Amino acid sequence: MRPLRFAVIVTCAGGNGGQLLFVFPQLDITVMITAANYGQYPVWQKFVNELVPDYIVAAVR
Repeated sequence: MRPLRFAVIVTCAGGNGGQLLFVFPQLDITVMITAANYGQYPVWQKFVNELVPDYIVAAVR
């Protein structure tokens, strides 16, 4: 994940294809992403580096 302007604790897990789980206890949210981009790390890497910090966490914050 890209550094944010604030500190937040996150626990995450992932699987091939873009199955991702993020738990943000301080924000009281859990984010689950399921995708089928198997063997295409550059595709689902954008979920981790852009979608979650720039849109989901930013909207909750």
